[in-house]
Amino acid sequence: MKKSKSVLIIFFITFLSFSQSNINLDMLNTNPIKDNSELSVDEKIKVHKNLLDRAISENNLKLQVYSNLYLFVDYYVKNDFVNMNKCLLEAETIAKKVGKPAWNGVVHKRKAIIYKLKQDKLGALKEFKVALGFYEKANDGLGMGECLEQISTIYSEMGDAEKAHYYYNKAMPILKKYGDSQQMALTYNNYSNLLVSEGNYKEAEKYIDSAIGLAKKNDDLYKSMLYQNNKASLLTNTKEFQKALTIYNECEQINIEKEWSNLLKVNYIGKSVLYEELNNYKLANEYLKKYHAIND
Repeated sequence: MKKSKSVLIIFFITFLSFSQSNINLDMLNTNPIKDNSELSVDEKIKVHKNLLDRAISENNLKLQVYSNLYLFVDYYVKNDFVNMNKCLLEAETIAKKVGKPAWNGVVHKRKAIIYKLKQDKLGALKEFKVALGFYEKANDGLGMGECLEQISTIYSEMGDAEKAHYYYNKAMPILKKYGDSQQMALTYNNYSNLLVSEGNYKEAEKYIDSAIGLAKKNDDLYKSMLYQNNKASLLTNTKEFQKALTIYNECEQINIEKEWSNLLKVNYIGKSVLYEELNNYKLANEYLKKYHAIND
């Protein structure tokens, strides 16, 4: 099949889904900010910084690890990589000292994210496999499933479809058993990206539509914007440019309002690719500059 020219988001931060006995559930219950909160990113950072201060004053190591991991996500959304690294280092130092497998599993999964942001796929692959080992020690079913699915996405990005499908097939039974609708939406999104990379657009559209439907059902605007971006990229590949542009424009407006910089930059690079496909090089260049203004 023909390979695609795509601007896709592989979503690799797990926003605390449910499983039988795992760190995600504990973090969900501990987090003072619940899912679908209307707080801005800066307001979330303030809340989580206050939580971290309290954890330090009480010498509560678990809460210090969790607070830094919450802040890691906040700074990711804000596109603040310096503070992402700082928070992750703090969490990693404590996790190594205490030696809890579940804590180390989350830390190494976050380290894999850093490598992916640096476009270091081998580094990310190594960290996800290390995280998988810790989740196995912790008997954390969802954590294992998440890592297997993310390993699948990396092999997909590396062009190894055979291994990508192998790890996806290992992940799916686990995720169906332990994951909730949010986790399944993330999985469908990433599998759609794998199919796009293979040029299987018809099947890919089914999976991305399923992801979008679940995000809307969950009233999760952030992930809905994420999946809509990928739908627009897919439509660009199938030459449905007006449909793609309509989605990009809707996402762009919301991402600006919500200050979701990490998604906004994908809007911009996606529109740049779209306008290049239309031979409108002036607008393609304008959006490329907007992308670099955020990304650099």
